[in-house]
Amino acid sequence: MKKIIYLIFTICLFSNCGSKNDATPEQEGVFIKLLGGGSSDAATEFFFNDKNTIVGLGTTESFELPNTNPSNALLFRADEFGNKTLIKGIGGIKGNAIRPTADGGMIVLSSSPTALSNDYFYLIKLKADNTIQWTKTFSPKDKNNKPLDILNATVEQTPVGGYVVVFSSLYKTPTLNQEYVYIWGLDATGIIQREIYYGNSAVTNLTTKSRILANGDVVIAGRYNQYMRIMLSNSIAGVKWDYNLYHQDVNEIAIGNDVEIGNAGFVVAGTITRTNRESDGLVIKTNSDGKIEWQRRFGGELNQTIRSITKTDDGYVITGTTQVLFKGLLNDNIWVAKLNNAGEVLWQKDFGGAKDDVGLCVKITSKGYITILGTIVYETTPMLVLIQLNPNGETKK
Repeated sequence: MKKIIYLIFTICLFSNCGSKNDATPEQEGVFIKLLGGGSSDAATEFFFNDKNTIVGLGTTESFELPNTNPSNALLFRADEFGNKTLIKGIGGIKGNAIRPTADGGMIVLSSSPTALSNDYFYLIKLKADNTIQWTKTFSPKDKNNKPLDILNATVEQTPVGGYVVVFSSLYKTPTLNQEYVYIWGLDATGIIQREIYYGNSAVTNLTTKSRILANGDVVIAGRYNQYMRIMLSNSIAGVKWDYNLYHQDVNEIAIGNDVEIGNAGFVVAGTITRTNRESDGLVIKTNSDGKIEWQRRFGGELNQTIRSITKTDDGYVITGTTQVLFKGLLNDNIWVAKLNNAGEVLWQKDFGGAKDDVGLCVKITSKGYITILGTIVYETTPMLVLIQLNPNGETKK
């Protein structure tokens, strides 16, 4: 308990936080809440259910089982004030993606870590009461029936109740590592109906996040060689278009880490990394056909990254990391920034302590509050954190 109290104090100290962990949420209106603590946990993403209930996913690794495979996809729930109501491992290994389903439940995609001889997917369908309805296991192979290493993966439910799984993979040969993008169309029970792959040998093909459109199309963010990438697929794994969005300097690599639907088009958010490992944030707005309308780069002397973006009524909110100087050492804090509809920064805040912390998912409640899910590190233990700000980025009323 002393460690948790000290961590909250540290976060508040370096973010000018005005709320307290033990404050009554209804009186404060915003919060900083920790989830977990008994294991090494890493955040992935979340969504809002009815009444602004938070339903999220991460990965947990128990300290109690060091000689087995202790990792599990981690399901958690919290009320609208960030108070934990459920946290449990649900199987699989790494938590990749979670989405609500039309029946009030959720679909979770989990995978084994890379660098194994044969990686697996675990598609887990949960009921509204958090119990498992069914699970499917997949061992992806290439066209020659050889196993693939899974790099990133996401899942969407289509309007007719099926699913689209998008993942990137690494196929190793004695002389070459080949990366491809795979898109699978599944029926409502998780049975594969169609599978297609895209890419070229000796070319980097990565996918990160996806979003489902009302017509069943899926927009996908990622990377192609040194370019930020955006793709649009239909619900049966057929790519409609695929564009490279950014490549300004041969010494830079750009990747799209998230994509949002909004303002008659899409917004891709990610990171530019230079060969000297310095990094800037990058946001690109496209029209509905994937053509660039504007782009904004964020950074300066210290590094910044963007991991998630969400649409608001009057712009966008991004989260990721920003580098700060703490007691003479550089480390990453959770970074949150509000942009207007032209991508210009209206305000920005950072939250963190003496270790590297990261914001991984940001959403807006029906009341307009900004909610961030991140991973913070206390001493050597990663933990999940929920941060909620008011629409002006303030941490107290």
